[in-house]
Amino acid sequence: MRKKVKPVIGERTRRKARRPQMSKPEPEPTTPAAGANTRGEGPGSDVGPALLAVELALTGDGTWERAEIAIDELTRGADVSGFASLFRGVPAGALVMDAAGVDGYLDLRDTQLIAESRRQQAKEPRLFRERQLALDDDLRQIVGQRLAAASARHKAGQPPTVAEFGLLEGILGLGVVLLRCAPGTPLMQQVIDYVVGLTRPVLVNGTQVPGWYVAHDPGPDTATPGGHVNMTMASGAGGLLAFLVTCVRAGYTLDSLQVPIKALVDWFVRWKQPASAEIWPDSVWWPRWVTPDEIRAGDPSVVERGNHEALPSWSRMGGMARALQMGAIVIGDEAARGLAEAALLACLTDRQIRRLDDPSLWGGLAGLYQTGFRAAVDASGPMEIRLKHRMSAVGDALRRYASAQVLDVPDGFWTGRSGFGLAAQTLRRGTAPTSQWDACLLITGRPRASAPGYVLW
Repeated sequence: MRKKVKPVIGERTRRKARRPQMSKPEPEPTTPAAGANTRGEGPGSDVGPALLAVELALTGDGTWERAEIAIDELTRGADVSGFASLFRGVPAGALVMDAAGVDGYLDLRDTQLIAESRRQQAKEPRLFRERQLALDDDLRQIVGQRLAAASARHKAGQPPTVAEFGLLEGILGLGVVLLRCAPGTPLMQQVIDYVVGLTRPVLVNGTQVPGWYVAHDPGPDTATPGGHVNMTMASGAGGLLAFLVTCVRAGYTLDSLQVPIKALVDWFVRWKQPASAEIWPDSVWWPRWVTPDEIRAGDPSVVERGNHEALPSWSRMGGMARALQMGAIVIGDEAARGLAEAALLACLTDRQIRRLDDPSLWGGLAGLYQTGFRAAVDASGPMEIRLKHRMSAVGDALRRYASAQVLDVPDGFWTGRSGFGLAAQTLRRGTAPTSQWDACLLITGRPRASAPGYVLW
């Protein structure tokens, strides 16, 4: 049962009341194509500026007036189609609304408090009451549509696509938003059941592969005949593992999720690659994917990759190692935790930092810094000291980008100024984000800083 959290009414004043209305067309029962733009950074679709504006307002480094404008731009007429995702349309709007509510500024989902909140609006206007509730309704419809489409696909005996389940455009990303907005609901449990189902093995041409196997290529420039099994945060095992750990830390019982979490931890342990002078000299490393042929061979040493395969970014080694660290901590696997934290430390060497030639969250220094910051918090003993010591070098590199003012890029989340600005705010303040915005990277282990506890199912 969800604990009642009374919203703080009248904590901030408003210059004028806003009563925006939002149209609510029915969501389309489709999912994005496998080759769709997965980072959602087209015009009007990016969540980054609003998340940054909210984080700055919550910490007192920005104004709520600016945050309101950014939220309004993001949520007005928000997309409810099959392309709505964690970073686009209604789910993105719900994510930002929830981020703005961590201190009671926006938290109107308790139906017993909605009527009283509306009565207070005439005296003490607050932001977007009706729109938040509309976003919640649309979010539930979108998630339900996606789950129904996935169920139909499964019944037809077809493998999933990354677009169906992935963090950026699929059900995993919707689950991240739902875990913040509606934890403990039957719909949230359906999402968890779906993710758990992806961890169960299936047969593909006589070879047993994990359930998140996809039959398509990793991307337009990479061919994997026969499909592949992805390992990353955005598109594979890392994201599935980190999501289930986040559910446990949000209050779902470990007993119900221990088997799939252990299966994912064991998958990473099985496919670790030995340190290599050419690719990754300081620890084991993981490929972004393995193929059915490699799985059929049963020998991790048959995996052959170029020297750009292992990069210390969130989208590659940093994210995968963080996911393994989180999973190993939850199930108490100290050997796997040691592998993960050694790999995280290897991401922070001067050699690896120099390999990142951009400041972005996706594949650059901002993502490495935010990931390392969260990993160091979870570490203990000598490894905690070593990780925190090496984080200073990443911070110095991030500061050089900020001081040079060379961020002549779009104001996007994954590869733009707002994503960099969010990580730079963590660096500047030396504390975890107040809005918990980085929960959408699946590196925090918690969906929200002030989330109430739940003991569910």
